[in-house]
Amino acid sequence: MPTWTENLFYPLFAAQIVLLSIYLPSKMNKLMSAALEKYPPAQYPKLYPQTIDKYLIGQWKYRMFNYAIAAIGFILLGLLLFVVDHASFADDGYISEAWPAFYGMLQFLPLIVLEISASGQMKLMRDNNTSTTRSADLTPRRLFDYVPSALVAAAVVAALAAALFEMAIHDFVWSSDRAARLAILVVVNAFFLVIAYNLLKGRKPDPYQSAADRARLVSRNLRSLLFTSIAISAFAVLQSLDSVYDIDYLDAVVMSLYLQVVAILSFGYLLQQQLSDDIDFEVYRDASA
Repeated sequence: MPTWTENLFYPLFAAQIVLLSIYLPSKMNKLMSAALEKYPPAQYPKLYPQTIDKYLIGQWKYRMFNYAIAAIGFILLGLLLFVVDHASFADDGYISEAWPAFYGMLQFLPLIVLEISASGQMKLMRDNNTSTTRSADLTPRRLFDYVPSALVAAAVVAALAAALFEMAIHDFVWSSDRAARLAILVVVNAFFLVIAYNLLKGRKPDPYQSAADRARLVSRNLRSLLFTSIAISAFAVLQSLDSVYDIDYLDAVVMSLYLQVVAILSFGYLLQQQLSDDIDFEVYRDASA
């Protein structure tokens, strides 16, 4: 008979499948379809450096990729429910966090592919930009111009508190496990810092983008990074607790919930902001029209 943790995990894992591989991708597909319909290539040629067929095929591949991953997820859920003998791995009712973790990595693959495609799109737009006039926003881009100082402080405090908690809960005794967990926390936040620096100081990926749209994009991405950093710090605290107290029976539940929170704070947040319809598409219109 399933334990209470199993009964908690199964609906959470089903929610992970639906959220990351059905709901959020469907929102993205609707956004892409709406853009194609509202801003057609004939009137907005600067937005489409490739033929429209390539965008339609790419959109179809993205949708099918996510459907395939969702199908894999439901197959895994069926295996966990009816086939896998959890008692044979550890204590009765224990479900390894590897199940939601490795499946979550698979679920994030379409987002990575989408980001790579978007980068390629921006490069083609820059290559196709034959205008000899270049506009630039000469106002220095400073971090606190785009995000509240309180949010930055919260992310920094959360990261420091997670690191201090990891050491304090083990009586400040150093070990390879401590080093590994702290290294992960440092490396992830350092990676976020590199992204943030590139957003603030890097060149404008889209050559036609207005200064106002650029500012909104930077602000949204920075907020998403900060929210995600705070979530990672909270997860690090839970991992520290798990290493001391006998709560490993919650590993799979916590991992699945964590992945969903990260998806909402990163991809979901940015997607919701894109749906606000405040982007200036007139910069992509055919000037001769």
